[in-house]
Amino acid sequence: MAGENKTLDAIAENVQALVDFFVRRKRFFAPLLAILTAAIAVPLVVLFSLPTILSWFSAPLDMSKDLYAVNRPIAFTFLDQQGREVGHRGA
Repeated sequence: MAGENKTLDAIAENVQALVDFFVRRKRFFAPLLAILTAAIAVPLVVLFSLPTILSWFSAPLDMSKDLYAVNRPIAFTFLDQQGREVGHRGA
């Protein structure tokens, strides 16, 4: 029982010393913590908001058309005088 009290007292003393250390050096740690937080938070916010931002600038999808045909180039079929296919250009 007495050994547990000494251990808890030592831990409490170490925690208090750590708190005192940070309080004395607050002028150094506060700006450092703010810079580190911003360096991590800003890229994360940009990364997670990128799909939303890109969707604002994208063209709306025409739901009446087949999505496979939307981005395909125009296809041309060349016929001879008898109507037979002699060539094909495009998709």
